Amino acid sequence: MVETESVLRHLGQRVRFLRKRQNLTQMDLSEKAGVADVGDVERGSANVTVSSLLKISKALGVQIRDLFDFPGLEEPLREQEKILVEICQLLKTKDLATQQKALNALRAFWE
Repeated sequence: MVETESVLRHLGQRVRFLRKRQNLTQMDLSEKAGVADVGDVERGSANVTVSSLLKISKALGVQIRDLFDFPGLEEPLREQEKILVEICQLLKTKDLATQQKALNALRAFWE
């Protein structure tokens, strides 16, 4: 039988993974979801409600069931995911015009 603490810990790790994949801070996700305890959720110290999970999943753009996709969670990010995260981090700091130029450059690169 799975213990509650283990599920909460894995759920928190999954939320953290999905948040970081989108280059969001805990505060960003908290504001976007309207949930004050995102840090507690990620640490597995909050017995989070279904309502909060629905808000978090919506803010992350995933189905609630995706929050419970635990296989491979302990593995480090794959190289491709690391690259995508770094690209997003670089683009997030730029203005819209620069982001559009970067997108156009990438499209031109593959044509």
